[in-house]
Amino acid sequence: MKRNQRGVTLISLVVTIVVMLIIAGAAISTLGGENGIITQSQNSRVMATQADVVEKMQLAAQAVSQKVMMKTTSDFSYKPKDHIADYIADIQADLSDINVIPASVTNPGTQIQDGYNVFIKDDSIYMVYKDNTFALAVPTSATGYPVSTTTATTTFPIDKQYAMLVGQIVFQTNSVSYIDPISTAK
Repeated sequence: MKRNQRGVTLISLVVTIVVMLIIAGAAISTLGGENGIITQSQNSRVMATQADVVEKMQLAAQAVSQKVMMKTTSDFSYKPKDHIADYIADIQADLSDINVIPASVTNPGTQIQDGYNVFIKDDSIYMVYKDNTFALAVPTSATGYPVSTTTATTTFPIDKQYAMLVGQIVFQTNSVSYIDPISTAK
């Protein structure tokens, strides 16, 4: 007598487990990896943070540039290079929670904190944003920041623990110019 058996055979159990493993593998590869959802969301956060920081630095530099233009237009003997410290307050108005590093500090890098930092060095105001969400591509030629600032022996605030975006307002005799932070977004 042949009976109809109801239940799970070993073959159907193995096939079910294999199918579940394939589905799990596809889900894991979608989440992780170089083009995974998690990586893409982290890259989006980095790019959004960077765009916000760069925009705030540009606004601060424009405020300084406009103030310099107004002063040099009304007073031809005015030399903005001689009044660099007067522009820190204008930068503070555009950047939130700013750490102003005193000019008496010989190595500004020792005072850099998370968030916005501002200091004066060599006829320039440096606006530094330090955060652990992105990495600064260290310049290797004179097309970006001065090459001397990329070595560990200088007093420029290169920090190996966190990455930074560095915007620079350069004061000439009668004008100012602005060097954007080096883009790190992919």
